[in-house]
This record gives sequence, structure tokens and C-alpha cells, in this order.
Amino acid sequence: MKTPFHFRSAFSLLELLVVVGVLAVMAAAGAVALGGGSRSLQGASSAMSSVFGQARTEAILRRVPARVIVDTTYNSSQPDNFNRRVAVVVSNDDGTTWTPVTKWTRLPGNAFYNPVASRAHGQVAISGLPGGASGPFDYFEFGPNGQASVPRSWIVLSNGVVNGGAFQEVAQENRAGFFIHRMGRPTFFSDPSQIPQS
Repeated sequence: MKTPFHFRSAFSLLELLVVVGVLAVMAAAGAVALGGGSRSLQGASSAMSSVFGQARTEAILRRVPARVIVDTTYNSSQPDNFNRRVAVVVSNDDGTTWTPVTKWTRLPGNAFYNPVASRAHGQVAISGLPGGASGPFDYFEFGPNGQASVPRSWIVLSNGVVNGGAFQEVAQENRAGFFIHRMGRPTFFSDPSQIPQS
């Protein structure tokens, strides 16, 4: 004779409400810990790092210097480009002119390149770029061997606003970015306090 099988209910209504409440608290805590500005900067930092990786690859494959240029010129007709768009250019045979190999890439979210807190290799004016921009631009250079032309540089991205043609950072504690080492590899900041002050 077979014993009748009894089903046990999966969850009571009370148990489900407790689980939903715990998940809501965890989601709220995560939102506070990862504030929207921080997530935006992390995404922008990853996007910028990809552009640097492309520049390094172009330098190695073409066996010529390649630069990442950052638009640091304010144009009232295109204010969204200011400190927010980057491109890759490579050196021509004469060594004095540069040809774009990528289109402009704009940083996502409310992220800006911070020219004051970053350590660029220098500034350069370049003609013949898409959109008629000519600079001057901050630039970071990789040699034909893929090494950075300056032993150590860093890129700082910040949340901010543009006021009267000048960039204003919202909060230093939300900075993100990465170091470019001599061999051309990036190391991301795990904390804004790691960023050098000069």
C-alpha cells in the first residue's frame, strides 16, 4: 500500500515579503555606495582606456608614433565637445603632420577629461581633423614600439560642468582614471587618493 504524498507549500506570503524587503534594502545600499556619478566615471574611464589601447596598437602595426588627442578647446557652437571628445592620430612620413585614424569618440555620461589633474605629454595643434577642429589638443603619445613617450602619465576623469567656457569639477572624491606606464599599459586608480598632485 502506497503512502499518500503530501506537498509542502514553497513560501508563505510573509517569507516572500521578508525576501523582497531584504533585496530592497540591499539595492538601496548599493545605489548609495555606487552613486550615479561614480558609475558614469568608471564607464568613461573604460571607454578612454579602449581609445588608448587602439592608439598603442596603431603605433605598433604602422611602426610610427601615434597619439591620443583630447579636445580641450571651448567652442560655444559645440560646447559638448569641450574636454569630452578624443581621437587617435598617427604620424605621417615627414614626422611633422598627423593623420586621424579614428573618428571622434565622446566620453559617456557626465564625464569630462580633467586637464588640470591629468599629466599629458603636451599640447599640439593639428589640422585636417573631422569637423574642422584644429586644437590645441592635449595629447598622449606612443612610439612605434608601443611604449609611452613619457615614462609615466595619468588621465583623470571628473564629473563637472562648463561655466563661461571653463570646466568646473563637481567633486574631487569622484575622480576616476588610469596611469599609462612606460610600456604603454594602463593601471586604473582604485581610489582618487592614488592620483599624484603634480
